[in-house]
Amino acid sequence: FDKEFKKEALSRFLSRCVGKYRSEVGALLRELTRARYDSGDCAAGDSSFCLLLLGVDAAAKSALRIVAQRLQRDPVKVFFLQDSGFARAFGIVSTGTSLLLYRPKRKRFKLFAGDVRNVDEVAAFVDAAVGGGAPLPEQLRGTLAFRDEL
Repeated sequence: FDKEFKKEALSRFLSRCVGKYRSEVGALLRELTRARYDSGDCAAGDSSFCLLLLGVDAAAKSALRIVAQRLQRDPVKVFFLQDSGFARAFGIVSTGTSLLLYRPKRKRFKLFAGDVRNVDEVAAFVDAAVGGGAPLPEQLRGTLAFRDEL
């Protein structure tokens, strides 16, 4: 902004700010809450892939933020969950940190077996699954439900 209060200069400045904000919003790591799920994120009709971090691990969240930036142009939404009830539908009962790639429309998923804190491993896992063309191997084992719905 060059300190001119003219319509054209202000319009250009605001357009750049909005554009920068929109480009950064797509690369965020967000929590998958009931409200987001109810609004369509990772719900049954969502055709995008969802990369879900189940459990709380600060180092894993930090790595996933970087992965989210790398996957910004791919049809992958990146979320973390702190709800153990949601994990039961995937057959996960441990209290540790798990990472999985979920395809809501097909009700299929793939569990990540590597180090969740390794950005390159996680990015390669997602690239192989999304770009490989093969369906995800595991079938959803139950109904997705948040803890207070049980």
